[in-house]
Amino acid sequence: MSGRTFSCISGGLTSVPIISPSAENVELDNNQISSTNQANFIGLSPTSLSIDNNLLTRVEAFTFAEIPNTSKISLQNNNINYVDKDAFQGTRNLSMINLGTNQITHLDENTFQNLTKLRFLFLQNNLFRQLPNQLFQPVPTLETLHIQNNPLHSLNAFQFANLVNLTILNLSFLHLKDFGLSSQDIQQFQDQTSLQELQLSGNNLQTLFSTQVANIARPFRLYLGGNRMQCCPDLEWLKAEETAGTIQLVSEPSCHAQARLEHPLLLMSSAGTCTI
Repeated sequence: MSGRTFSCISGGLTSVPIISPSAENVELDNNQISSTNQANFIGLSPTSLSIDNNLLTRVEAFTFAEIPNTSKISLQNNNINYVDKDAFQGTRNLSMINLGTNQITHLDENTFQNLTKLRFLFLQNNLFRQLPNQLFQPVPTLETLHIQNNPLHSLNAFQFANLVNLTILNLSFLHLKDFGLSSQDIQQFQDQTSLQELQLSGNNLQTLFSTQVANIARPFRLYLGGNRMQCCPDLEWLKAEETAGTIQLVSEPSCHAQARLEHPLLLMSSAGTCTI
């Protein structure tokens, strides 16, 4: 332990050790801890807890209820395949949850209920095929949301409704084909008026309509690399906004044929497909 940081990184631990009550930051990364429960944290009051790169498989109900003042919990790079809907209940001051790089396939729509200060949420590199429609609506305080690298294929039309404070949204490598053309799907990002960065790289998007991002305040950064876009005339609006500086296209081009539009990122192949 150094100062008020209780650090047992790469210590060969197989269970949560006895932690000093005065610890403000608890670091248990790079061990072989396979389980944790509410009793492990009785009498503690850390502001951050990290159990990254261990062997956790489950996060049970009220696991962290004994440390209500904790603002950051990181459980990335474990083998977690189950998160109880009450796993984070009682942690009223949580601002960051990192569940990235696990084996989670499902979260209950009430998992983040009552987390009124949550600002950063990381769910990338899991096995989600579907997300509950209301999963994010209880946390309008979210500013950063990472869902990339999941086999989702599609998102609900109002998946991000109520997230008015969101500034970074990463939806890369989700196998998304499109957001649909119905009036509901056109509203996909209707509440993201504060968004500064939208990452859609590495999907299977065929087009993107101006109405789908109409409510996002300009300027903002847009990542579209690795998508093969059809109907290139429908992307004229994107060319115009990039020229005007209202949208910054950050994606790298993959150029294989003669351009149809006079923009380095909007290219038409011989098969009539744009590669962005």
